[in-house]
Amino acid sequence: ESQSRIDGAICNHTIDDKFNRLDHLKKAGIVNIEMESLVFGSMCRYVNVDAAIICVTLVNRFDGDQVRLSKQQYQELQKRPQKLAIDFIKQRLATIIYNDNSSNHNHQNNK
Repeated sequence: ESQSRIDGAICNHTIDDKFNRLDHLKKAGIVNIEMESLVFGSMCRYVNVDAAIICVTLVNRFDGDQVRLSKQQYQELQKRPQKLAIDFIKQRLATIIYNDNSSNHNHQNNK
């Protein structure tokens, strides 16, 4: 249980072990333990496919291991990565369009 959970399927550490590990990680600047996306990112890189991973932290492990959010809080948190992805795509498209228009403008001036 690399997330130091004490409610997992196999827990061979104590609550003190959990908090010692979390304190150590926090001091090192680590604020999120994302495990599942590591495989996704590795696979995409292996097959040479560009990919991005956006994480939302739902649980503060210092407060417990279970998600304790209202439906409204959960829905609001779901919107954040969507907005981030949309803003990124808009920025990329704007850059592509600008570069394309710039290229066409320069091509016309050279005629």
